[in-house]
Amino acid sequence: MKLSRRTFLAGTGVAVAAAGGAAYVASRRFDIDDAAFEARLKAHKWRNWSGIETCDPAVIAAPADEAELAMMLKTAKGPVRAVGAGHSFTALVPTDSTLLSLDRLSGIRSHDAEALTARVGGGSRLFALAPALDRIGQAMVSLPDINKQSLAGAMATATHATGIGFGALPTFIKSLRLVTASGDVLDCSRDKDADLFKAAAVSLGALGIISEIELQNRTSFNLKRHTWTAPVDDILDGAHDTAAAHRSFEFYYIPHSGYALGITTDETDEPVTPIPPDQDDDGLETLRTARNWLSYIGPVRRSALKSAMQDVPEETLVASSWQLLSKERPIRFNETEFHLPREALAPCLREIIALVEKDFPEVFFPMEIRFVKEDDLWLSPFHGRPSASIAVHGDNREDHRKLFAAVQAIFMKHDGRPHWGKLHPLKDAELAPKYDRWQDFKTIRQQLDPHGLFMNAYLKGLFGLEAMA
Repeated sequence: MKLSRRTFLAGTGVAVAAAGGAAYVASRRFDIDDAAFEARLKAHKWRNWSGIETCDPAVIAAPADEAELAMMLKTAKGPVRAVGAGHSFTALVPTDSTLLSLDRLSGIRSHDAEALTARVGGGSRLFALAPALDRIGQAMVSLPDINKQSLAGAMATATHATGIGFGALPTFIKSLRLVTASGDVLDCSRDKDADLFKAAAVSLGALGIISEIELQNRTSFNLKRHTWTAPVDDILDGAHDTAAAHRSFEFYYIPHSGYALGITTDETDEPVTPIPPDQDDDGLETLRTARNWLSYIGPVRRSALKSAMQDVPEETLVASSWQLLSKERPIRFNETEFHLPREALAPCLREIIALVEKDFPEVFFPMEIRFVKEDDLWLSPFHGRPSASIAVHGDNREDHRKLFAAVQAIFMKHDGRPHWGKLHPLKDAELAPKYDRWQDFKTIRQQLDPHGLFMNAYLKGLFGLEAMA
């Protein structure tokens, strides 16, 4: 068995995105066919990206602007939940009452070329926002590896990229506008109502609806990305030094291979290189095939994968930052991810690898390891500590529960905090000790939404509010 260079890179989720993006309407929002959009809303029940969460809301609304959103909230029947791309795996969105699509609250509203800021609708999708910013000479400082999320949803769940010098996406919010259960619109920033800002920047949609975000950006820039393969122990032993030596660093462990794929990116003025076409995750299908054929012949599978990894040559690409940092993922999956104290990375990952390779021969999805800077946002999983993140994936057509429960026990043993958009079992009693502003957040939530308009069943459990009517 042999994996080609291109298909293998595509399958491990690191093939670069092809150029392109949605149409841009500078004056208002990203282009939407309103009639088709409304028909789609009326015709379909909602389900999330992976298909693990579904709901059949009584009302699906898509406010066209902030004023319409505020009016809706004044009269809406709860629970009211907002949805962007539905890319969270947790049950943040499901409601049997009112589902709010933010797709019409999108686009760049205004920008400041000197300050490098842009005011952006909360429903803007990253795949459309990034090239639109590029057209005005701006770029988001950091981007996650999947480009489908809405901006407000990515912020609310502390979605992140990788790099020891960069925080999660919410750390690049300069100010935001929050529409509350009463229909009031609150402006906040680090300089204006700082406590509300630090609560609202990562809020899981529990405080209200973020209608607009002012981003602190930077000038457009190019990145040089280098990928290589090596034994996982070698990459892990040098991980902290590699992370310190580059703008960003991450690596993927290929289960049952003993090998990992390393990825570094650095700013560059070198000429851009051609971007190879995305191969539709053919390499991931190759890993699935190896699992199907060889999972019960462990040594043969390991030898085949090791040989394939050794045959993957190093690769260097130069392109715009948004083209290299974020892409579409055609093959769908479910995911659990925890953020650890950085010093816990090696012992935690080695324990997970040993567990998976002993008890879970069915696992074939690569594990993703990233690095994130600490911040001071109240519910950010990176609050107060530099972190390393480990993500474990399962095919969305297969049962992930036993695997995730086993690795989550290891994460918690190493003081992990869950990614808010990824599957985890923790509730109020387990979460409160991990966040020193947990109770402060709950106090602000009670003040802004005393009747629980935004509290679905999942959030009630998360915040210990099951008894709320």
